[in-house]
Amino acid sequence: RFGALQRAPAAALQAVLKRSGRLPTESLPVRGYDFAGGPDHGALLRSFRTTGFQATSFAQAVAEIHRMIAAKLEPLSEEERDRAGLNPWPRATSGCTIFLGFTSNLISSGVRETIRYLVQHNMVDVLVTTAGGVEEDLIKCLAPTYVGDFNLRGQDLRQRGINRIGNLLVPNDNYCKFEDWLTPILEKMVDEQDTQGVKWTPSKMIARLGKEINNPESVYYWAQKVGGGGDGRSGRPPGMNLGIDGKSITVLPSFPKPRLISPLLFPRQAVHLGRGDVLPAEPPAHVPSVVTLCIGVGS
Repeated sequence: RFGALQRAPAAALQAVLKRSGRLPTESLPVRGYDFAGGPDHGALLRSFRTTGFQATSFAQAVAEIHRMIAAKLEPLSEEERDRAGLNPWPRATSGCTIFLGFTSNLISSGVRETIRYLVQHNMVDVLVTTAGGVEEDLIKCLAPTYVGDFNLRGQDLRQRGINRIGNLLVPNDNYCKFEDWLTPILEKMVDEQDTQGVKWTPSKMIARLGKEINNPESVYYWAQKVGGGGDGRSGRPPGMNLGIDGKSITVLPSFPKPRLISPLLFPRQAVHLGRGDVLPAEPPAHVPSVVTLCIGVGS
């Protein structure tokens, strides 16, 4: 066996017998939670930092959220307070503006209730999502989405008038109810545009829909409610300043009065944790700090 080791290629010997160098300074020994000490949910979550794999990524995300909250609570400098006076939004400017980005399938799922809680309790400043992230919330106020199975065949479901989102099922009737609810509202919005000169931006449109749905289970009901009604005069509703791409207007093609002004995107910028197509752009000059937390993966 020793002779075989001597005959091994030098490169292999160098790799196998190479002495270990210094580990990165932030490296910690791997250790998971020991249930022998009894259940302690706080300690269990803290142990994720040294558990490894996705548990460690979860712990790093928690640490980043703690950093956001700490920055938000920091007092503003005199210069930042002066700039805050230029802020057209009704909410107070803080040391950190927290963006919450999510893909539409999370609203389709039960994560919607978590997002609704964050908005209801004023724990995020801006929501960034796609059109589906708005529509699915409103649709679920009109009719429920059901749990199905990933293995169900889409072709079979389609023949029965049922749509599948992963392992979630949405009857076609839900979308019919949504159109019946939405069309009269859009007609009123066009009339207000024609008679009152209202310019419908994304946040104004979504705030209006949140007000019209008038359902405390809705994310956008709370977004406009916490923001002072979102009527376009009190400013942009908190957690509602959506960066919507071209898909945002997909609810309008069958609209009988195609005179609705195309939504204007409000420019902003943010650091992204995660990836997807729920991405904001440039920030207003008065925003001292912007942080984004993106959840989910988009195309």
